[in-house]
Formats: sequence, C-alpha cells, structure tokens
Amino acid sequence: MHASLAAIGVPDIHIHLSHRGIFNKFLSHLEIQENSAEILRIVDKLAKIGEEKVKEQLIEISDDSKAEKILQYISASGSFLEILDKIETLSGGPGESSERMRIIHGMMVDCGIEDLFISENNTALEEA
Repeated sequence: MHASLAAIGVPDIHIHLSHRGIFNKFLSHLEIQENSAEILRIVDKLAKIGEEKVKEQLIEISDDSKAEKILQYISASGSFLEILDKIETLSGGPGESSERMRIIHGMMVDCGIEDLFISENNTALEEA
C-alpha cells in the first residue's frame, strides 16, 4: 500500500493500526463493555471538544476512575511496542488480540516497514 501511494507521488505515508479486540478486553476488564459503542462515540469527539468534556461524558456512563483509565488508554504514546505494552497492561494483561498485534509488528519489522505504521489506540480508526 505504501509503495503504491509513494509511486503516485503521495509522500510521508503512515498507516494507523489498531485492534478492536484489545479495546474490548480493556472495556471488559473495566466491566463496562456494554457501553462500548457509546464510549467510542465519546472518544471520537476528543479533538473536537477536548479532554475535559470527553471525561465529563465518560463519567456520565461510568465513573471518574474508569473515565480516567479510558483517557489513559486512548492517549498512550511511544513506539508501537511501547503503546501496545501500555494498553495491554490497562487491559489486564496479554491476550490473543495483543499477541496478534505483536505478530503483525514482527512481520512489519521483517519487511522493513515498521516505521510506516503507527499503533493507534483509538480503535474507531483502522482495525486489524
């Protein structure tokens, strides 16, 4: 995909990669998985309404502690593996979905394209 876009003159391509399964495990760990769709709608507003308003809306459907953990999850930063480690910890530990992401990352490294991918912890974007 990157090579094709570069060939037609689209520079600086980065592909965002996430896995809904990790997010679902995270919500399950917090015992709020039944609010998954609403939580995704709220966190999608982050850039538009800001962190404080997002937190207020999350508190309305959960509590302060869980809202803070959701914000930690969606704002994790670092390298692909650092982000994966952080969200894996917030999700209660390793699981099938996070292992799948590690395998995908290994394939990207093997192909020499790992720098083109960004681990995206806002799961409303791309899914693996």
